[in-house]
Amino acid sequence: GYGQATLGSYDDREFEGAVNVPIVPEPLMIRFAGQTQQRDGFTEDVVHHKDLDNRDFYAGRIGVMLQPSDAFDNYFVYSSFFSDNNGTGEKLTAVDPNGLTALAFGQAAFQALAEEQALGPRATALDTPEISKEYTFRFVDIAQWYATDALTVRNIAAYTESKYLFRWDLDGSTLPLIASTDPYNWNADIGAYSEELQLQGHSADNNLVWTAGAFLQFVHPIGYSYSQRIFFDLPENTLINNPLTLSGGSTTREQAVYAQGSYD
Repeated sequence: GYGQATLGSYDDREFEGAVNVPIVPEPLMIRFAGQTQQRDGFTEDVVHHKDLDNRDFYAGRIGVMLQPSDAFDNYFVYSSFFSDNNGTGEKLTAVDPNGLTALAFGQAAFQALAEEQALGPRATALDTPEISKEYTFRFVDIAQWYATDALTVRNIAAYTESKYLFRWDLDGSTLPLIASTDPYNWNADIGAYSEELQLQGHSADNNLVWTAGAFLQFVHPIGYSYSQRIFFDLPENTLINNPLTLSGGSTTREQAVYAQGSYD
């Protein structure tokens, strides 16, 4: 195994490492690995008092190799990733005097621009508290049967679950102009099952090497996907009923058969 630590500016702390554990040498081995980083942001949101552009994540993996004989092995992996960041330091840098923003917000648009300029490059004032959050975990099982010296049967089964929450202030100001304002839950919450059966082989002289197989995947919602947006959120704006909300879910199916070979 190994371990590594990194320290840096903005209170940056990074750690990663792995360790191999031979439960039963050769037939059963386990590997644990992990990585994490925490770092303060370098852009301040003076409205919500948050450090934007920060880093905060954890990742881990457990792998189990089972090899009861020379003719068969099975590798099982569980991995996960979690991040909870404060979002990106968006900043208003210009306003077109003849543009839609100036027309809709009038003098308030130029006041917001002046405020952003006065804050300097590493501070901003936002009307939306930003967040960038993700949680993903995955199970993968790879089984291999070495049927003969020239033929290997391989099966790959997997399950993945992913959740995302993104809230951002795209106009980079205190104006209710363009923003994602999801108040809670996840923007997306999906799961995916996949199964792949594969045959790998070669001719006795190794001149012909080939692979053939079939693949199937289902992607489905774990919970309803939800999003909330605002566009020019003004009382005078009667064309758009702010906030715009959308929720729902969909299921997709992907399938394929394939084959490829090379002859030398």
